[in-house]
Order: sequence, then structure tokens, then C-alpha cells
Amino acid sequence: MTIRDPRQLYDWLQASRRDDYRGDEFRLARCSGIAADSRRVEPGMLFAAIRGLTVDGHQFLPAVARQGAAAALVEVPDPALDLPQFVVPDTPAALGEACRTFYATATPGLRYVAVTGTNGKTTTTGLAAHMLGAAGLRVGSVSTNGVRHPRLTSGHLDHTTPDTVSLHQLLARLIELGSDVILVETSSHALVQQRVAGIDFDVAAFTNLSHEHLDYHGTMEEYGAAKALLFAGLGPDARAVLNRDDAAYGQMARAGKAPILDCSLTDTNAAVFLVPGSRRVTADVQHFAVQVEGRRLDIELALPGLYNIANCLTALGIVAALGADVEQAAAAASSFPGAGGRMERVWGPVPCRTYIDFAHTTAALEASLGALRETLAPGARLHVLLSVRGERERGKRADMGRVASELADRVVLTLKDTGNEPPQQILADTAAGFSGPAVIETEANRPRALRRLVMEARPGDVVMVLGLVGRDRMTLGDRLLLLDDAAALRLAGAEREMDLYLAGESRDGPG
Repeated sequence: MTIRDPRQLYDWLQASRRDDYRGDEFRLARCSGIAADSRRVEPGMLFAAIRGLTVDGHQFLPAVARQGAAAALVEVPDPALDLPQFVVPDTPAALGEACRTFYATATPGLRYVAVTGTNGKTTTTGLAAHMLGAAGLRVGSVSTNGVRHPRLTSGHLDHTTPDTVSLHQLLARLIELGSDVILVETSSHALVQQRVAGIDFDVAAFTNLSHEHLDYHGTMEEYGAAKALLFAGLGPDARAVLNRDDAAYGQMARAGKAPILDCSLTDTNAAVFLVPGSRRVTADVQHFAVQVEGRRLDIELALPGLYNIANCLTALGIVAALGADVEQAAAAASSFPGAGGRMERVWGPVPCRTYIDFAHTTAALEASLGALRETLAPGARLHVLLSVRGERERGKRADMGRVASELADRVVLTLKDTGNEPPQQILADTAAGFSGPAVIETEANRPRALRRLVMEARPGDVVMVLGLVGRDRMTLGDRLLLLDDAAALRLAGAEREMDLYLAGESRDGPG
């Protein structure tokens, strides 16, 4: 059976949610779920045949028919199969609408927020969720760091934005728990692949655009165009929160017709801006004032760097765009603990201030190291553990090395996820950029490098570790190594403390 009227698809999915479903009405079994991966198809499911980069889901139609699929969503039907097939012009788009219908992810009163950009997505998403919660809203979020809700916390996600089916299933769970607002960290890959199809965003925020993911997008122009898809898809009642300081601001602003709430560190004509001259920096806290649509708000933020103030401005823009209480939101900034792996402070028996950061672009690394340098006391040193991923954009490795060698006092070069690339190639590509005054050391074994970093640090110094993607695992060829950088740092710090104690020395300085 071939069905070309999409209304029949959505009627069938809607009816399948009811207890009084009548199969004779649709000549189809009740839908039991949706899958876009043929390996996950169980009896009664709708299978969506997606054309991927390397695999076309249509080739698995015979297999899912044998597995008991109730129907398939296709662009090109297979008339030889005894499988009901809904024919649509764009399977990914139709899949989003199908998931929206079946998992009931569009509910009255619920508002969705998307956050996109190269850097700052996870921190901005987490800070906005924290602020909105303080303003009295029930908030859920889906980001690289997992699913968050006052009644639920999950672990790190494999992808910044999950696949369409998984995402809608997560949204349904957050709705079930009770949510007024759900924030979705939205990657460029997800936008191109339509993973967020079926979600009508009420607010979409843009942080910045810098050199990243060109192994997928090809050029910066295409990368920017991928981000702009989010704003092109906004409805007239939505709002766009845009970083006016970024060179890609105009591209995002021109992409859609939604009203814009702009943010800026320097432009006092923006709707949300940093009040000139208000910033004061200490080792642990930034104090500054922000003006939000005419109201001045004094803020404390326990995250270093101007770039984190920019993230804070974007988060406040999201709060304002949703009409929530910005004064309560601003007051809550002081209690934001940060996002895991994003300038994350490591507490415990470490010899000095120690951070783990996910800076994986040249711009992010420059911003992170610059932020820490401005907190150093005279004579203190900045130690950096530098690592880059294997099988990813070799062109930026030397630049990462250059930035680290210019802004740090000491760099220990090591490995993180290598994939199937030779470790020495990764190290050599990065080392080729070393041109600054930093003392350079190489220790390919990451646990040993972490230990070396801690053992030579002194009170007053600052240590920054470029962390693992998932913080608890590292891929070495076809091997998986469980490794938590924070735990390794604490262990090395404890070993150092024991050495000092056994040598008769007392501990000097806070950890």
C-alpha cells in the first residue's frame, strides 16, 4: 500500500496514541514507536528511510518489513514490498512532524529555545536554564552535557543534538516531568540534517561563529549558512537573540523575519549590553553591570573571561525574549556553578587553581587562556595541558599549538581521542605551531601528562586542562579508555600532598 497524502500519516499516528484505536479505519496496525535506524525497528514501528552521507535508509526497507514494521516513511516507494509506505518529498522533515505528532512534543504553553554557535553553546544553555529556573519557571534542557531538569539529570550525550527520534523522546520525557521551557543546544550538523525538525522554536540564540567543522561543511560560508537555517525557520511570533559583536551577526539577522534582541559587550545601542567601565575581575569572580532593555542589573559571575560575560548577555537575552523576570535571573548568575568541562574548577588536593575546559577551536583557546592570564598574580605561571582530537581538521592543530605557546608559561602536549590516526602525527602537527615563549614538554601518555602538570605547579599558579569530550572516556584506535581528568588531577594532587607531608613540609596555599 502506497499512501501519498501526509494527512493520513499524521492521523494514523495521532490515533495510535488513543486507547480506542481502530486498525480497520486505517488498514494499519497501531504504531508502537518510530525509528530511523533499521536496527532499532520492532514490530509495529514506523521506519523512516533517511538518505545519509554514506548510507541510504531505503535499502533497509525489505529488512524492516521482515522485522514487523507497521509502515515506512519514504521518498521513493518499493512497490515489490508488502509494507505500507507513506511517500513524502523530504523524509527528514516529515520525520520531525511524525515525531511531533506521535510523541506529543507540541503542548499548549510550552516554549522552546534553541542555542547555536561555535563556542559558548553549552555554557549559555546551562546559564539560561539556571536563570529561568530562578525566575520561577520549570526548565528542561538538552545539551552536550546531557539532559537536565529539576527531577532528572542524565550523563553526557554522544552528540550535541541527538537524532530526531531520540530528541523528541527526550522532549516527551521532559514534558512528562513538567516543563514550562525546554532549551535545546543546536549544532550546525543538526540543522543541516534536520534533527530539530518538528520543533517550533519560540526563541533562537546565536553566540558566535569561528573556524570549526569544516571537515563537514567545507567552507566558513557553508558553515555560517548552516547556522542561519535556525533563524530562517523561525515563525513571526518568535524572537532571535543575536550576538551583535560577531562578524556573522548580519548573516543571522538577514536569515529570518523574527524580531531581533541583540547583545553586545561594546555597543550601548544593543538591547542587552555590558555597561562600560563596570567590570571588575578577581581570581574567582567577575563583577559587572548589564543593561537589559533599559534596566541596569549588577551581576557576579564565578566564571572568568569576557567571553563568559558574552555568554551571560546571551542568556539574559533569552530570559528577556521569553518575558521572564530578568532581575531574578541576573541575581541567580552568582550561584551558577558552570557547565561541566567548560572552564570547570577542579576542587580538592590540587596545588593551585585548576580548570578543565573544552576549548577545541583556536578562538576558544585564545579566549580561555586570555581569561586565566588576567587573573594571575605577579610571578605566577599558567600551565596548560594541550591536546587535539585525531581524525579531525588537521589544519587547525598548528594554530592551537601557536596560541598555547604564546599565552601559557608552560605547555604539556599530550593526546586525547586519537581515532585511528597515528598518535605521533597528531603530536607533530600540533607541535609544528609552537612559536611562543612557553616552556614546551611532550608526554603522549595522558595520565602521566596530568601528573606531570600537577607536580610542577606551585601555589598561586593556574593550571588549565583541555578536557576530553565526554570527560570519562578516551578513544585510542579501537580501544576505549575510561579516564576522568578531574579525578586524575585530584589523585596527582593527593600524591603531591603525601610527598610533601612525608618530606616534613606543610601544605602552602589553597587548592
